[in-house]
Amino acid sequence: MQAMRRMPSRCEALGKTVIVVAANTQPVAAGGLTTDDQLRSYILTLALCVLMMCNTGSMKRPVLLVVLLLAVGLTATALALRSREGNPQFVAQQQGLRPVSGAALGQLILTTSDPRPGYGGRARGAHCVSAHPSALGNPWTCVVRYPRLPRVRFAVDVHANRSISGVGDLEGATGGTPLSVSGCCVLAP
Repeated sequence: MQAMRRMPSRCEALGKTVIVVAANTQPVAAGGLTTDDQLRSYILTLALCVLMMCNTGSMKRPVLLVVLLLAVGLTATALALRSREGNPQFVAQQQGLRPVSGAALGQLILTTSDPRPGYGGRARGAHCVSAHPSALGNPWTCVVRYPRLPRVRFAVDVHANRSISGVGDLEGATGGTPLSVSGCCVLAP
């Protein structure tokens, strides 16, 4: 005669479902919980609490179950959203940004004045290159020729509103006071 297997309660099934979700959670980079292991640990702790309440019979109020599920869902949502905040490529996709070209960035930099104290004049030439294929192309390296040598090499960031900011040094120099460049706005192609 076969022994009858006890059917798991809905509460136990829910706890096991939460454990499966925790096991399949993707890595998240956000403030507070920074690794997938920490997030899984947090969700597994909540799942174990559900299972313990099931086994002790204290799960008579379904309100507790709903509150627990809401806490897990809200935490996971907040972590997922926070992980997207600092991702410029994601922001560019969401805002439908058109790509920035090196020539357009160079045209904007040509409107800047020599940032060195005691030097004057507008830039006479600029060459900008990006190592990243994203829409904004950050960070850019721009070599700018002003009326007086040496040239200045800037590391430039293009922001979502197409304004720029960057810091640089004289070409061939080591140390010294960093120079800055800023402006608005890089034209869309």
